[in-house]
Amino acid sequence: NAVLGPGLASGAFTEADKVEYLKAWGQPGALTGGLNYYRAARIGPPTQNSPIADPPPPGPATQLNVSTLVIWGEKDEALLTGNLEGLDAYVPRLTIKRIPDGTHWVIHEQGPLVNRMIREFIRTR
Repeated sequence: NAVLGPGLASGAFTEADKVEYLKAWGQPGALTGGLNYYRAARIGPPTQNSPIADPPPPGPATQLNVSTLVIWGEKDEALLTGNLEGLDAYVPRLTIKRIPDGTHWVIHEQGPLVNRMIREFIRTR
């Protein structure tokens, strides 16, 4: 409930959605990739034994040089909009679309708008 709770409260997910997510996440190894992403990114509060390091400076070895669309719900309580600051130094061909009333579950809350943004981005490339 902690993960889907806000989505359930906002109406982005139904109880049937919750059942399906829990069934999918309950499969052996289903969460490993997602958890490893956070482990590798060293997400979380720093500790004495595990400080959060500054990212390496932008440059050819650290840049993603492909057209990239980021769609961001500005009311996301887990991933704050400050994460977008300086992203263009690492992703020079970056397009950011902000959804002012979108949360962490913006793709579920505003599916038609998100789809329209993706289609427009693809069409203009």
